[in-house]
Formats: sequence, C-alpha cells, structure tokens
Amino acid sequence: MDKFLTGLGALLFIALVIAGLAMLGAYPTKWIMNYLFNPTLLSHIFTVSRFDFWHAFCLNYIAGALIKSSLTTTNGGRQ
Repeated sequence: MDKFLTGLGALLFIALVIAGLAMLGAYPTKWIMNYLFNPTLLSHIFTVSRFDFWHAFCLNYIAGALIKSSLTTTNGGRQ
C-alpha cells in the first residue's frame, strides 16, 4: 500500500508540474497578443478585445494541437 501511495503521489506531482508549465506558458502569449492587438489597426479589423489568461491558455493548447512536428525517422535516420 505504501508503494501505491508513493507512486500516486509521484504521478500527481508530475501532473501538477506539467499543468503549471502549461499555465506559465500562457502568460507570454497573453502579453504578446495584448501588445499586438490593443493599440493597432488589427484590433479594429478583427475586433479582438484584451486577452485574458484563459484565452491565452486555450490559444496555446489549440496551437500545440494543430502545429506538431510530424517528422519520423526510420533506421535511425540513415538512408
């Protein structure tokens, strides 16, 4: 039982670290999007209001899902 709780604690810790890093990555996106869209002509064209944390978090998630590396190597990269 002790091994189970240790393993569960380790998995929970890893999940929290991954979630924390994902949330930490949302702040630069938020700042960049607010800088680009707030005072410029783009904000009038696209009618984008200020980005908050959750908009940036979702944008990072969508971009990560859509833009992935699909490079695969066979034979260790040798031809």
